[in-house]
Amino acid sequence: FEDTTTQQLKTGCISRLIRKATLPTGISPHKPIRLEQGASNNSVKYPNAEFAIVFGTDDGSGEANPVPNPAMNRTDIRRYVCQAVTDDTDVSSAPTFRVPQTLESYVTVPLLRRVPFSEYADDSRISEDGWEITMVNFMVPNADTESDIHDEKGLYGVSLVFQRRGETLVAFNGTKIELAHQAGASKETTTPQKSTDDGKGDVASFASPISHVSTPKETGDSKTECSSTRIIEVSMSSPVFNRRLEEDSWSVRMENRRRVVAGPVTVGTALVCRRNVVLAMRESLTRFLHDHCRPREKGTGLICGPLVELLGNFSHPDVEATVLKAILEPYLRVGSASWVDRPLRDQKHQFEIEAGQQLLNCLPPIPLALLFVTLLLEQKVVFSSSRRSVLFSAVTSVTRLLKPLRWSHLLVPLVPSALARDLLQYPAPFILGIPSEDPGNMEVLNALPSDVTLVDLDVGRVILASHFAHDDELVRNGEDPRITAAALRSQVLYLAQSLGLLFGSKLRKQTWNVDSPSVSSSVQELQADVPDIEKLQTVCRSFLVELLSGTESCCFWIEERQPERKVGSQSAPTETECTVLFDEDRFFHIKNLRAKRGRYKPLFEGSSPFQRSHGDYDVDGPMSSEDGLALSLDDFDLILETFLRCQSMSTFVSSRPKGRMAFV
Repeated sequence: FEDTTTQQLKTGCISRLIRKATLPTGISPHKPIRLEQGASNNSVKYPNAEFAIVFGTDDGSGEANPVPNPAMNRTDIRRYVCQAVTDDTDVSSAPTFRVPQTLESYVTVPLLRRVPFSEYADDSRISEDGWEITMVNFMVPNADTESDIHDEKGLYGVSLVFQRRGETLVAFNGTKIELAHQAGASKETTTPQKSTDDGKGDVASFASPISHVSTPKETGDSKTECSSTRIIEVSMSSPVFNRRLEEDSWSVRMENRRRVVAGPVTVGTALVCRRNVVLAMRESLTRFLHDHCRPREKGTGLICGPLVELLGNFSHPDVEATVLKAILEPYLRVGSASWVDRPLRDQKHQFEIEAGQQLLNCLPPIPLALLFVTLLLEQKVVFSSSRRSVLFSAVTSVTRLLKPLRWSHLLVPLVPSALARDLLQYPAPFILGIPSEDPGNMEVLNALPSDVTLVDLDVGRVILASHFAHDDELVRNGEDPRITAAALRSQVLYLAQSLGLLFGSKLRKQTWNVDSPSVSSSVQELQADVPDIEKLQTVCRSFLVELLSGTESCCFWIEERQPERKVGSQSAPTETECTVLFDEDRFFHIKNLRAKRGRYKPLFEGSSPFQRSHGDYDVDGPMSSEDGLALSLDDFDLILETFLRCQSMSTFVSSRPKGRMAFV
């Protein structure tokens, strides 16, 4: 044989061919990606709020022309102060953009709607002196965050809001308030200890920084009266703040302001953090509320006047902003006491359990299954409730049911009423939480677009959209789009009914399997220690493991190595352009075989398509050998075809490791 030189393909020709070639029907290209690691979830060790904000009705003492908030219907609310409250976050190193200017639109709430029996349902919402009290969990989407971690795409927070209606304000003038600088006060007054004498059960208590001093005062008719002073021990000096407290009270200033501008009066505070530490923040604000608003007599309501005046004093622009941290220090420490020695993921996990239970209490099994299938197919979903914290809990919980898949579209657990109409026109899938009590929101909810599914958490129902976003993409061979859309909707309802029966049997076995002779109370007792939301997550995970089984054997990895390049005297790293081709027809074939009871087995014995090294894509154990949850093409072909068009499935395929694919 003669020695000849083999003709080499030109650099980049394979990549250009893949980009320009028309792939056969059923073959879809994907770009490999590497998901961020979840290990950094514990990088921030402080288990409580990073920032505190005080806000309220503009009393005229701030800026002459404050920057308007386009996300708010009310133009009279402004931010009084924003202050870092942890030593882990310095104001100079953590700019104010971490707390967006739109935050007030998420923390403010409408006045309570007067309905029959409301006082019997919850008598803690109205104080003894007439203030409406609301404490809300929320999350603010924050596109400005510098973090790439999925859990840091927003600010988590808890707000405490006080409001009065249009009636005349009663100025709090019975007790003088004064901040007293006590060295080491933040440590001496916050030692956690077990106590049951506060009516709150066996929870962490603390020595209150509040004390009262009575001073005798002679009157003109030779009588002596005692004036009371409320002393609040803080860890810093605050002469300007105390001087402002001695001047006209915030209630007096607001009453004078309302002679010109009518409307409700609002003041409140909020704690926010880039991590889900809602439990610690809520405990801190609960302690703060009950310590400053103690009732005069046992069995009576809270007295909010002193706390309202304290927060309202921050409306003066010249007061020391750092005094807010000094006031909150004892309550932040006691709120952190249960979590300070534990990883942050423990607090997040506990919140997810409590939030999941709220979701299960709102939706029966079959509507819950319908919601799960709708989100699996990445449709537009709107949650509605008059309880704002429930909206946050429901959205947080339902996205966890999709693991190992990930919701990568728009997600706003609490939509400001001024933005609701605009966000509903968003062209891509979304999950929105719209409070039904906000002004104008009922009209919005009654006129939702036809491709939006409504989840009414107050009634406990899911109203499926009349058509889905992927209807047109399903029409391959010229079928009537209306027939295809109706068939897809029918399959979704059929699958939801079937999954709902499974959900019910796992969550309420003695109720849903009451006609079965195998129901035993001992079975229920064995599972009594497992939270219901974890049972539901197990069922959803098993369904998704079966749905994704065989994915890797449908993937074909194609890569083209670029020759080494010289940069000066050194060689540049070798570049590799990769593409993953996914065979959809083979995927359908595998699903059909799985539905026929075990005719398909894993390509690699004992292999699992889910590894903990891939961040959120973690499912314990090998590929499921259970085929009872497999979907048949005869019954669910449109659902499977729609699922392959979803971004979550595309991300899952793109994240598969090269070494686990059938062909490299």
